[in-house]
Amino acid sequence: MIGEPVYNLQKSSKYTVKRVTSDHSVPYFVKPDFKVENLSELKKIERQVEEDLHIELRQSCFREKSYSKFFMKALFEKFNFFLVFF
Repeated sequence: MIGEPVYNLQKSSKYTVKRVTSDHSVPYFVKPDFKVENLSELKKIERQVEEDLHIELRQSCFREKSYSKFFMKALFEKFNFFLVFF
């Protein structure tokens, strides 16, 4: 069985303690009882935080580009429609 994540990129009622990664200062949140056994475990968690943020930003960018293309196409078709009648 998979347990709860160790961190969250957004603050929530469970993940209240803010931390930042050492390499890129990416903020993330952990539970108040967060503990790591050693530095290598912390580094692994921080790499995952940075990778998760990268994935989230890439998906957000893709959605934004898709929406932009959709609305630009709709605007062009509407504008083109008006040109036909004027």
